[in-house]
Amino acid sequence: MLALDSRQGDLNMPHYFYNGKDITVDVLMKIEEVVRLLSERLSEPFDEMLFKFYKSKTCKALKNTDSCMWGESSPFIADEYLRESASENGTELNAIFPKISRREQKA
Repeated sequence: MLALDSRQGDLNMPHYFYNGKDITVDVLMKIEEVVRLLSERLSEPFDEMLFKFYKSKTCKALKNTDSCMWGESSPFIADEYLRESASENGTELNAIFPKISRREQKA
């Protein structure tokens, strides 16, 4: 669950807790990994992909520590984002993500 920590100072940066433990660094690192993966696979600049990802339902679920999505692998979360994008655009997943290799499909 998202909670604000009084030690934050003036930055007002959210801290993420799970079972009483601060997992803020884990969540932020996971977001960076997912966005980097999406950026590379979709050939989009990191900054643009970060903006798109932050607006997504997938990112909202990732930041909700009760969902435990932060514990999933980065490729899994990236795939969830792509599924979300495909369903919102009314397109097939293959149309959004055509560069997937045969080896990645089998994995």
